Amino acid sequence: MAVIARPRRIERNPVRAARERRQRFPWYFEMDSAVLFMAGVALLCLTCLLYLLQTSRVAVLGYEIQSVQSQQAEARRQMENLKYEIDRRQSLPAVEQYARTKLHMRPITNDYEYVPMELTKQEIQQLDETPSDRATAQGKES
Repeated sequence: MAVIARPRRIERNPVRAARERRQRFPWYFEMDSAVLFMAGVALLCLTCLLYLLQTSRVAVLGYEIQSVQSQQAEARRQMENLKYEIDRRQSLPAVEQYARTKLHMRPITNDYEYVPMELTKQEIQQLDETPSDRATAQGKES
């Protein structure tokens, strides 16, 4: 983008040029120093207000981030506690204690007591067969 600059004309009569400018912008030259000072103060106050609003917004976001991080840390702590509780309850001593107290189980002893049974030859063959042999036999019958 090209910028076209007009060459400045050198005025032969600078007083007349100043008078013409005053006629184009009369309100600017009619302001006294108190009005200009107040306008400057107002502009400075507006700038400060915008800066304070931005700073307070950053502070609020910082507090929100800190709150979320503390919630995240608390959730991690709870997760670790739950993992510890799961591991503790799945340990062998805990399982054995649960089985003895709640389920009324007792350890296996070596005192086996065999009960003699009288079986027929057909019952012995049925006990010796594997489940796949039984399925094959049932398939042949159908």
